[in-house]
Amino acid sequence: DGDITANVTVTANDVDANHAGTYHVTYSVTDSDDNTTTKTITITVLTNEKPVITAADITQKAHRSVDPMAGVTASDLEDGDLTANIKIIANDINIDVPGEYHVTYSVLDSDGNETEKTITVTILSNEAPVIHGQDVTFKAGKAFDPMAGVTASDTEDGDITSAIEITANDVDPTVAGVYHVTYSVTDSDGNTTEATYTVTVLTNEKPVIHATDQTLAYGQAFDPMAGVTAEDLEDGDLTGSIKVISNDVNPLQAGIYHVTYSVTDADGNETQITITVLVGAQPVDPVIPADPQTPMHVTPAPVQMADPIVSSVSAPDPVRELPKTGDTDNTAQVITIGGLLAMLGALFLRRKK
Repeated sequence: DGDITANVTVTANDVDANHAGTYHVTYSVTDSDDNTTTKTITITVLTNEKPVITAADITQKAHRSVDPMAGVTASDLEDGDLTANIKIIANDINIDVPGEYHVTYSVLDSDGNETEKTITVTILSNEAPVIHGQDVTFKAGKAFDPMAGVTASDTEDGDITSAIEITANDVDPTVAGVYHVTYSVTDSDGNTTEATYTVTVLTNEKPVIHATDQTLAYGQAFDPMAGVTAEDLEDGDLTGSIKVISNDVNPLQAGIYHVTYSVTDADGNETQITITVLVGAQPVDPVIPADPQTPMHVTPAPVQMADPIVSSVSAPDPVRELPKTGDTDNTAQVITIGGLLAMLGALFLRRKK
């Protein structure tokens, strides 16, 4: 009969082309001699799935490059590996600004099936660490710990105080002046921060008492604190802290006395000073003479002279002539003797009366 394709008939067919699966088709043909032949074939309907893109979300530190294709693949059930066919159709990443960004991928298989996938890219801050500290001021002679109160923190690493290094320190706590301490710290991302703080060492001088020697009049009231003040370079006015530790002044006794003052500043520095107080002598009251009495006026009674009584008087012994020592001396002696004799004569006459 030759070619009898035209006589072939389909006697069975359960194929559903819309659903993946295994189906069968049976064919039959009869020749001119009525010989019939049948044949069944298997029809496999494959799935026509879209390709698959494999990509994971990304978390990245700021300022670091991001490769959006790193680790991204695509495959298709029919076509196999389609990674080379992946296209990036959207990408808004800014690696310098912390935040959430997105990358969208697309791939097309040989059947024209397209797949898209979007991942999230999180950019973390990658700031340099921060050193927390402050300028320091203290009095000379006090201990200085450069790490006291100094800490460091990092957004990603947290507390990194233990990583702080002192790279410069010229502080001399015994000498007043302005100094500097420089600190450095590095985080796990290699970001390094330096900070320099000023250290001021103040003078620690003793306080000063202002007091002067005093001169008091006898009996004048004495206030040992009058006009006495004290000051300190760091603490200012310390007058209220002055103490009188000795005072032997007696305003009622002339003499030289002393008063000793003491004051202590906030740093325990003590100053003492002694002044001299001179108390003058007691004044002497002037003596006013009493009024003299008026002399009495006495009128003498008249004296009545009696008649002289003449009596015999023996002639005096001749006067022994004294040695001559000069005319003047002899004359004086004669006058003296004569006066005495006259007085004796007058007394004698008064007794007679």
